[in-house]
Amino acid sequence: MTEDDDFAFTVQLGARDIPTVAIELGGVQLEGVLVDQGSNCNVIDRETWEVLKKKKIKCKSWKSNKKLYSYGSEESLNTAGEFEAELRYKDRQGAARFVVVEEKANTQLTDL
Repeated sequence: MTEDDDFAFTVQLGARDIPTVAIELGGVQLEGVLVDQGSNCNVIDRETWEVLKKKKIKCKSWKSNKKLYSYGSEESLNTAGEFEAELRYKDRQGAARFVVVEEKANTQLTDL
């Protein structure tokens, strides 16, 4: 691992009964977003990314070789790229950067 690597502490498959929030990301409403303040980066899965693109998300995206590890794993997740977009939650807003992963994951944010 290098200092540029990040950790996602709760990439969960099919998790239920986890508190989530609704946000606006790049002008697109997103439901079921998991807030994980222990994570080093914001994560979104490929399926959600494709939906955002169809809904014309306003963002800057790029290919990335970023290595992202789920907690306790020595094997990195398969990353598809990164993007930055305006994030709005209630009365807060700001730019947020996301890593797109190929694995199915709850959309998660490091901090609101």
